Amino acid sequence: MMLPGRLLLAGLLRSASTASSAPRMPTNMCYWDRFTWSSCYFHSTSDHSSRKAGLTAKEQLDPFVLIKDEVSEVTDRLRSMVVAEVPELTSAAGYFFRAGAEGKRTCPTVLLLMASAISMGIADGLENKPRARHMHLAEITEMIHISSLIHDDVLDDADTRRGMDSLNFKVGKKFAVLAGDFLLFRAFSAAVSLDNTEVVSLLATAVNNLVTGELMQMSITPAQRCSMDYYLQKTYYKTAALISNSCKAIAVLAEQTTEVQALAYQYGRHLGIAYQLIDDILDFTGTSASLGKASLSDIHLEL
Repeated sequence: MMLPGRLLLAGLLRSASTASSAPRMPTNMCYWDRFTWSSCYFHSTSDHSSRKAGLTAKEQLDPFVLIKDEVSEVTDRLRSMVVAEVPELTSAAGYFFRAGAEGKRTCPTVLLLMASAISMGIADGLENKPRARHMHLAEITEMIHISSLIHDDVLDDADTRRGMDSLNFKVGKKFAVLAGDFLLFRAFSAAVSLDNTEVVSLLATAVNNLVTGELMQMSITPAQRCSMDYYLQKTYYKTAALISNSCKAIAVLAEQTTEVQALAYQYGRHLGIAYQLIDDILDFTGTSASLGKASLSDIHLEL
């Protein structure tokens, strides 16, 4: 995630922390006061656990440090979850889970931070079971995300991804499609074990949105190309739908109120759209080396 994304994520997390455990703020408090207040509350309630973990004061201000070990654990488990009967399929499905090819692991990071934000005030012993389920959901979401990237590269005939050969370039389109399908199968097989039909429905909705967004991009008309509303809707489907529905699923698994679930969903929606806005701007201003793909590659798909 680029620096603006890091700042946005940190700010949203601090604000989200008030949703489940913070006392209500005065209604006449201005937005900046609310942000500052929630930031202080986030850090004050996490001081005890942070000290136990031996974090420095600077590390306590970095939300990414708080869940770094858990993200690493999710990454390790993902490698074992994509093992197939056919060795070639195992290699293809695990192509982006290899050491050095993992990427930023944005989805697991966002979801575990969300889980931390809405679980404040819960005793450590009571939080262990929900936390394990949240980590499982982070793994499932990442598999769906990687599957969508593989399928995107096939549709776009992309040669590179994350600064290396794309999977379709490496093993061919047919095998890449099968690897993406296998990851979807693994993701939803794992989702069943969560024993929550609402969570499975949210994930299925996200996959449906991903397909819809891709079709919107493929069939865009000249008039739609000039429509900001169309762009934002397509952006939501292609980029924000998965993270927004998964954030809501985190709140569902935590048995949060309907209000908190809606806030979690909006958090993911706005973060996902902002992330794509930054990515699209970088498509114009970035270099091939910094983007890990050819510059202007995304905009060419709209023409």
